[in-house]
Amino acid sequence: MTTAILRSPVVILLSAVTSVQASPGAEALVETRLPDGWRWTDEAVEYDRDSIYEYLDGGAMFYLSYSLESLVVRTCGGPEGVPVTVEVYAFAPGGDSHGVFLNETRGERPTGPWDDAVYGAGLLKAREGRFIVRAQSGRRGDALKEALNAVASALCVKLSSDDPPPRLLADARACVDPGEVVEDTERFFHTQDSLSSYYYLGADNVLGLSADTDCVLVHLRPGDGDARAIVLVAKYPERRLAEAAAQRLAALWGGLPTGDVAHVAQRDGGRWWGMAHGSDARLGVVLEADTRGAAERSLAILKAIAERAEGDGDDDRQ
Repeated sequence: MTTAILRSPVVILLSAVTSVQASPGAEALVETRLPDGWRWTDEAVEYDRDSIYEYLDGGAMFYLSYSLESLVVRTCGGPEGVPVTVEVYAFAPGGDSHGVFLNETRGERPTGPWDDAVYGAGLLKAREGRFIVRAQSGRRGDALKEALNAVASALCVKLSSDDPPPRLLADARACVDPGEVVEDTERFFHTQDSLSSYYYLGADNVLGLSADTDCVLVHLRPGDGDARAIVLVAKYPERRLAEAAAQRLAALWGGLPTGDVAHVAQRDGGRWWGMAHGSDARLGVVLEADTRGAAERSLAILKAIAERAEGDGDDDRQ
């Protein structure tokens, strides 16, 4: 059975996973042994980029904005008949699973055989390599939390893989003091729609974002004070696209000579902003800062990210 190109959901039977064409998510959800007292209550169903709307309606676009390859879903039940829905999302190698995980990281941070995980309100979400595992129930309680942990742990062991963060995200983390990052504000994404869900620049795609751009957005407390700033770094396929985006943003907000990367300026309403880019195709933007000092400190961070890219060779991806 071929699962790489689908037009409708496919039920994954036990015999199907013996084929070399079965997806890793399908194999994991069929072969993984559940904790004592738990059992699978249905067959695994696999969705691709075309059929995912049949499972996720309003939430499909979020996953499709990343390099989603497949989603496999299955339900299990425990001793008291508590249903748990288990989902395994597979993304192409290149780091997109990091962006999907970062979309929401509030909650407890359980330890386990995964790269990262968060638990809250009956949902355990784990990232293992290029996979995202979600185990969710409408019930609450310590016993259920332990069961979700056990299910997700078993799946992550089966799915064990290595997928480093995207180069842009790794460089941003290397240049930003973790103590200056506001908790649960780090984001990695590609498109204008994703940006709008985190910071609204208007209906027009001023920055020219697309599936081919990598973006990191984070809220900072730059320096020793309480002033905050929101910064964005975008990596474009070509430098001319970064330059065009800088010109459009300068024309929209004003206060800086077109292409000026040496100063910050005040926008309408008193917030500060600025831009920075090096000789490559990266553009850093201080979207807003409470004070001039916070804007200048943030701009220095963005310049450091651009300079890091210039000095580390031609390949800008991990």
